[in-house]
Amino acid sequence: MRSQVFQGTEFRLFRFRKSSMYARAVEFYKEVGLLCLALPAEGTTHLTNSLRRSSQSLVLNVSAVRASDEKKLNQKHLLSAKGALTECAVTLDLLLEEMFFEESQLRPLFKVLVELECTLSGSIHSIEKRTPL
Repeated sequence: MRSQVFQGTEFRLFRFRKSSMYARAVEFYKEVGLLCLALPAEGTTHLTNSLRRSSQSLVLNVSAVRASDEKKLNQKHLLSAKGALTECAVTLDLLLEEMFFEESQLRPLFKVLVELECTLSGSIHSIEKRTPL
């Protein structure tokens, strides 16, 4: 009996791994890590810290949506993920402004962010249609 309860909990707890949105967010997080390694150590700490933290927050909030069946909690995590996504986009834009990269170098990351934003917006809209706030 005990193992059945644990297996059910384990399944619910780790079901975020099956989410394509989670996979894309993790892919983005890994790419951010590589990007940060390419930056000079001096004078970029504020940007790398912001980018690493916001990309991690994106992954954590996307995974939390799949771990819960509670609609209001899911909406909160989706909105938090969208905020983290926006922070990632702004930080990447600042890297362009400070001329650490050319736009062509960051285009793949921006593309992933646009895809994630569309998915997040669709999920938020879907929850809003089903749940009166």
